[in-house]
Amino acid sequence: LPKASFDLYSTTKSGIHPPTRAILRFMSQVVVANAKRRLQYPLRRMLGVAAVGLILSRWAVWQAKRKNQLSYNEKSEIVGNIMQKLKGLLGTYSGPCWLPFGLLQTALTEVLPKPQLPFRREVMRLPVFKRARHARSCCPEEVPEGIVSIDWLESEDKDAPIVIIVPGLTGDSSSGYVARVAKSLWTGSGGKFRIACYNPRGRGGNAVETPFLYSVGYTEDLRRVVDHIADDYPNSCLVAAGFSLGSNYLAKYVAEEGANCKLTAAGCFACPVDCLNCSHNLATTFVGKLSDPLLVSFCQKVRSGLDHILKNDPRYDIAKIAEAKTMHDFDGAVIAPMFGFSTASEYYRWSSAGLLLQDVRRPILFVHAQNDPIINASMIKTDDFARSEFLIHCLTYEGGHSMDWCKNVGLNPWIGDVASEFFMAAIENRRLLRH
Repeated sequence: LPKASFDLYSTTKSGIHPPTRAILRFMSQVVVANAKRRLQYPLRRMLGVAAVGLILSRWAVWQAKRKNQLSYNEKSEIVGNIMQKLKGLLGTYSGPCWLPFGLLQTALTEVLPKPQLPFRREVMRLPVFKRARHARSCCPEEVPEGIVSIDWLESEDKDAPIVIIVPGLTGDSSSGYVARVAKSLWTGSGGKFRIACYNPRGRGGNAVETPFLYSVGYTEDLRRVVDHIADDYPNSCLVAAGFSLGSNYLAKYVAEEGANCKLTAAGCFACPVDCLNCSHNLATTFVGKLSDPLLVSFCQKVRSGLDHILKNDPRYDIAKIAEAKTMHDFDGAVIAPMFGFSTASEYYRWSSAGLLLQDVRRPILFVHAQNDPIINASMIKTDDFARSEFLIHCLTYEGGHSMDWCKNVGLNPWIGDVASEFFMAAIENRRLLRH
């Protein structure tokens, strides 16, 4: 080779030609980079699989939490036969996917559209009722006369089962959740039910003539309404669906009547069960403190229309009532003295349906939501339900204190479907009830 070419390929002190050294360096870098990539691919795959597994496991745990939690006595023949028909309870209730949090789901019930229903009104004038006070009755020695009403949705079958709907605090047949559930039971059952929406004293347009209303534990007015319906329709099975405050005195009424109860079954939805704990929840939890003023505002609105009656009764201090900012203060100033109690706490204690659950002799379905801002579901003990032959408890993951438990994307009440299944199953098994 020419000398110039030879110089180009001449060696250096390291013994490797410079161009060769550059090529080797480049090749070594390629090999190392390739090796790193090959090592990274399995690592990435492993990390990917681990991430997917973690997500799936968390989703499985979340789904398990969302699944309806049921408590009942598996050895009870009555409850066992009913549970076989309750498809709605055995799955998972899913609230509106676009509306998280119990407080928002509770507020939803106030803004949803309300169906217009062809009610037929029946007005009942209740006479004065005298009774020696019993600790369990929450009934004063003398109940003044008053006016209640029933709004009916008729059926072609005059002997069809009748569902009595008992509203919650400040509720009546015009309340959205009552109207939606009434429509669901009336139309969704294919005409199997007649609906009787109960309007207590001072609600649903009922005139108030005396300083006496209704409460979470008072059952005498409901008892007289049930007796009246049973006398007028002796061939019809009677069942009842109660909501919030109304569900507590419905459950209490069923327990007080025992084996003589004229109802075949009852559904108690968002039931306080323990009113003292419910009051504590409103006073101490974050969502409770947000809900309490709203409840008081509803009650104050009703009270403002009754000042002309309350002011003439020495038991009530109108100024003190108007200043009440919590339900505890309001009940202590108005409801407790109205029903013969000295304090709100005494009134709550003796009004609680939980004191009487052991006396129930008719199937009752209780449904609560874990994210209810008013009723702390964690305070409701399930051992009463697990031992009773007549009680079923369902705890949903969502629902708030909405009362109708709106279905996922749609707005139809899930509780209407559940109540329909439960009532039909209870009616089919009424032969097992001891009268």
